[in-house]
Amino acid sequence: MESIDDWKTQYQVCLDPTVYEKIKCIARIREITIKEWVDEALRKAVGDSPEAVEAKVQAILEISSKYQFPMDEIEEMVREIHGEQPIK
Repeated sequence: MESIDDWKTQYQVCLDPTVYEKIKCIARIREITIKEWVDEALRKAVGDSPEAVEAKVQAILEISSKYQFPMDEIEEMVREIHGEQPIK
């Protein structure tokens, strides 16, 4: 299993001061750090938000309940969506 050090990457972005102040204000209102806000925004941008993952899982489960699929294939898809390694 990966540790946090395996995926931790430092990034630096140059922003217009007005944009930075807006981000800082939004983060303060949501009671999170700017880093947390940026991380969340980037995850959403690449479609890896918890909501997107859950929506994919729900779609697979709904489809699998309507049709006949081997259950191990459905379970493998759900594991892959959650970023887990397939069981071989």
